Amino acid sequence: TFRNKGYGCNDLEEWIRFAVARNVEEIDLCLLEDNHLSAPNPNDGSFFVFPCDTFDFNSTLKCLRLAHCVLAPLKSCNYGFSTLTTLELFKVDLKSEEHIRILLSSCDNLESLSFSECYNMDYLKLEYSFCKKLKYLKVNLCRQLKGIMLKSNILETLEYVGNKVAFFFDAPNLKSFFGYVSENWLVCKLSTDLPQLENLFLECCCMVSVYTFRVM
Repeated sequence: TFRNKGYGCNDLEEWIRFAVARNVEEIDLCLLEDNHLSAPNPNDGSFFVFPCDTFDFNSTLKCLRLAHCVLAPLKSCNYGFSTLTTLELFKVDLKSEEHIRILLSSCDNLESLSFSECYNMDYLKLEYSFCKKLKYLKVNLCRQLKGIMLKSNILETLEYVGNKVAFFFDAPNLKSFFGYVSENWLVCKLSTDLPQLENLFLECCCMVSVYTFRVM
């Protein structure tokens, strides 16, 4: 964990390169905001840009967790993501739909993917040729999101919390969904578009209690 623009941040990229050169399998990087009570602005140029060119075909990285930074891989430097099995992004600036497409198209071995409160993600499109081993997908409070398209023969579990968005499903093995009772628009859509759904987990908050329902 580093404080944005704080001690050690100037050398952060070198530390990442050093770790990768030592064949690490997990990187967990969190950059705290200078004022953690104020809303961060990813467009003011203050976010640390994760060095995607650090990884190559020889990467051993299995798990990558990032918070409060920019992740925008280019076609010329996305090879290292192919070894990832877990990718968790929290308040990460994804820059554009094209950068997201490049990221997903390079994650051949990814099994678990999480987006939480990420920026510049208008559409999430998971194609058959992307993330061929992905079993779990979480999308949580990505405010700019307008639509999600899921085309996968492997995906088993979807967790979604957020605004009403356009959904397109072609996921015959999607059996479990996690969400909130207040999102009944999505529950109705799931019952129509995913007749194979076996597990529906819904949470509702009442006072200080949280209730979980399981519908078979």
